[in-house]
Amino acid sequence: MMKSFFPLLLITIALSSCNTNQQGQLPNVTSSQFREAVPRGMVAVERGAFRMGTPNDTVWGSVNDSMTVSIESFWMDETEVTNYMYKFFVNWVKDSVMRERLAEIDPSFKPADKITGDSAINWRKPIPFKSKDPNIQAIFKQFYFTDPMQGKRITNSNILNYQYDWIDLEKANNRKYSLNRTILNTDFQQDPEADVFMAMDSSYVNSKGRIVNIQIKRPIRSYKDYYTKSIVNVYPDTSCWKADFVAEKNDIYVSMYFSSPAYQNYPVVGVSWEQANAFCQWRTKTFKINSRFETAPYRLPTEAEWEYAAKGGRKGDVNKKYPWRGDEITDKKGCYFANFKPRKGDFTDDGYLITSPAGSFLPNELGLFDIVGNVAEWTSTAYFPSGNKIMSTMNPSTEFNALVNTPYQLKKKVIRGGSFKDVYNFVNVDLREWKYQNEKVAFVGFRCVRNIPGEQ
Repeated sequence: MMKSFFPLLLITIALSSCNTNQQGQLPNVTSSQFREAVPRGMVAVERGAFRMGTPNDTVWGSVNDSMTVSIESFWMDETEVTNYMYKFFVNWVKDSVMRERLAEIDPSFKPADKITGDSAINWRKPIPFKSKDPNIQAIFKQFYFTDPMQGKRITNSNILNYQYDWIDLEKANNRKYSLNRTILNTDFQQDPEADVFMAMDSSYVNSKGRIVNIQIKRPIRSYKDYYTKSIVNVYPDTSCWKADFVAEKNDIYVSMYFSSPAYQNYPVVGVSWEQANAFCQWRTKTFKINSRFETAPYRLPTEAEWEYAAKGGRKGDVNKKYPWRGDEITDKKGCYFANFKPRKGDFTDDGYLITSPAGSFLPNELGLFDIVGNVAEWTSTAYFPSGNKIMSTMNPSTEFNALVNTPYQLKKKVIRGGSFKDVYNFVNVDLREWKYQNEKVAFVGFRCVRNIPGEQ
């Protein structure tokens, strides 16, 4: 009996396996041996499905119908991007712009490649800060000025502009698909040599050093024509601490929150959605220089990815209101689970008056710190009141890259998580809020994600 049982058992297992074909045989494939290392400071969020949206379809008047969606695996920063991390970006931009200016006097700062003729910044050549050359000193005067109140040298933030090329993949692929369909329509004769124009944005810096964004029409002849140029001033708007909190004495945050090392582990604020995207572009560029393989870019999370991660991914509860277990806002000892405005209005009751250093409170199941509270976080998703109703159920997001001439009302982006100034009702994982993509406020920051390629 035993001898006849085991073959039958093996056949039953094979037929019931999710990875077998109709004949009950395993497919003749081999698993990929490539495994990309977990990026430093990030945690893995495994692919899965969850119920996105509010269970009762309303949170404080914000309607977001719930639906089941599926999310691909991705890595997410375990904390919000801190002042320390963002300063690397600012200092890199300052260094690169300075070398660009010095190259106008000394070409060795940006030598031309002997083969291609393209010039690239020479990072190894030291900057001659002690040079007595009046032309070089004139360049340094563009970057620094002396604060008459404090008597110290301060960087001219207006000159810290980051330039990068990017492509609106959705627009490009839709345009390419439409063109292919037109050409394939044999009922009409098409001129394959005729130029097709597409409206897109471009940027330049005028004679006064101001960034000017304009809309242009470019002929599309190849895929590279879909790329557009963006120039973004990268320095945070430190005046947000006065602008967002009227009738408050917040001068110390204006002058020290970003510049002082005392706040280096605090989340960066006063950065717009546009600046956050520029940071992602720079982070991708610097990472790929040292990578041997093709890697997924750093980017802002979609609204769905953020909510999935906040609820704990596959390890979490789809119906949870907060990243922690239960609906209480403190543990049994009275300690708060996040940095927000307590019910009594005592901001310091949770230990902090404004933002708190990254990782000051316990993480959720995935190891993500401050996913709610502290500062709200930018997502890549464009805000529309209809919310989930216009999204797909697979990797859902509503991406909309507005042009310069697009009505301002269409330049809203979703922010999630609530902040230190919000009451506990606003730091749940369901609530949708928005800000305009060029707004810079004292209670919104961001964190980055990267897709995990293949099987992980």
